[in-house]
Amino acid sequence: MTLSVLVLSNLDERLAWLKHRLRFLYVSGHQGETVVGVWGGHDKIPDLQSFCDALSPQIRVVSQSGEQRITSRIIDLAKGAIGEHVVMQGDDDFLLPSAFENPLHLLKNDASVLCAQGRVMSLALGQGPTMIDWFPLWQALEDETLPRFSGFMKNACTTWHAMYRRAQFIERMSYMDEALVNTKVYGFYEALGELYSVIKGKIVIFDEIYLVKGLHSQSGAHTFKQGLSDKMPPYIVTVPRQTLLDRLR
Repeated sequence: MTLSVLVLSNLDERLAWLKHRLRFLYVSGHQGETVVGVWGGHDKIPDLQSFCDALSPQIRVVSQSGEQRITSRIIDLAKGAIGEHVVMQGDDDFLLPSAFENPLHLLKNDASVLCAQGRVMSLALGQGPTMIDWFPLWQALEDETLPRFSGFMKNACTTWHAMYRRAQFIERMSYMDEALVNTKVYGFYEALGELYSVIKGKIVIFDEIYLVKGLHSQSGAHTFKQGLSDKMPPYIVTVPRQTLLDRLR
């Protein structure tokens, strides 16, 4: 079973962070491929490539256009990946390879499961008191689509970093790309990704730390903590209709 980790990065903003995260990923035991899509700071690619060559032969750096939609860039990375399974990692996040085994085994052996992951922790250090929080993750295990979807709408779950079979990940991201093209609303395209997941199959959450997100001024985790969750996945899918319409104006 092979796994490709996909990462998007603007090297003008995140080169040092990206190097740190890549080092952690491989020192912690990831033995598969990592594909880094660089959409900004292209002049720093030789620096990054040199670092990656010394770290692991499994890392590929791909130059992308910052003018491309984020969904389009992710699709390109996934189509060029060699892994049977894929995971998205933020260049400011830490994936824990020790938590890859259970999702990989499940996706290999149970066709009813669309995606799987462990727990996602957000951590703030050096900004006053240490803060630890957990992202909202609920399983969707019903065999039938309608009960599974109904339960999900009561407890929406973010599946952005979940592990998928590569073909299904690409199909999901293609629908997300279409949503972004037609609505121009970033919350919509991510929410559609969650809805695709629960309609297409079961969502499984293992009780082990899978990913750690750092809280900082530019992170989605930081935005979530500022009480804007009704604008963001997963909760945008349960926002009252009028509130949602107001957001789109």
